Amino acid sequence: MRKKDLRLGIFLAVALVSISDRAAHAFYFNFSDDAETNGERGQTAFLFSDVDGSGIDMTVTARDLTDGLGISEGSTPNPYLDGNLSGRPGGLGVCQGSDPACSGSPDDNLGVGSGLGEVVILAFSTSVVVTEFTFRNGIHRLTFVGSVGINVGPANPVTAETFSDVFAAGAVLNPNLIGSRFSFVAEESFVGSVPGDPSRLYLESVTFVPQPSSALLLGLGLSLLWGCQRGRSRRGC
Repeated sequence: MRKKDLRLGIFLAVALVSISDRAAHAFYFNFSDDAETNGERGQTAFLFSDVDGSGIDMTVTARDLTDGLGISEGSTPNPYLDGNLSGRPGGLGVCQGSDPACSGSPDDNLGVGSGLGEVVILAFSTSVVVTEFTFRNGIHRLTFVGSVGINVGPANPVTAETFSDVFAAGAVLNPNLIGSRFSFVAEESFVGSVPGDPSRLYLESVTFVPQPSSALLLGLGLSLLWGCQRGRSRRGC
């Protein structure tokens, strides 16, 4: 094998290992920890850049479900970051009203709103595999009833029943969902009317793995094929 071919082979091997390692590495973001570090707050949207050193940005917004007729409640939903309560973590929820900071309102978790389901949306700057979500209930505990719906994709679901994936509510979910946009709702059939109801949710944390660029993998595959063709006469491939 010529030195040039050897150098090319080493380069391709290193590149493949680098891509494989990045794709296999899990990145983590804890909403409750952010609230503890940077203050409890609500606003029209949150932008978290380069999450956990992943090079991937995450935008968080909120909305309400409609009744299927395009009618949504009058209040303006905003994402809200809630910190610890008596040492128990909170997380990402929704507050209603014209004040994004949700000042003075105890209802900042993911609940029913005014008869319609509150939704938080995580939008990543590229496609990822979400390997884990963790939750807290309305009083920051780990007791749950009901279920949580997660919709993957750009479209806004209009009812809880249209969510693509539904899981029994629990402290930890390992859904392995692939996409760049994930919408969450506490299933409206189970959501109680009291902010501390255990069927209400905070999204405490998210863990995800980046998907490697398909174009880059294709390019490396073609390069390897080219290398094999060049070396076939010497060693077979």
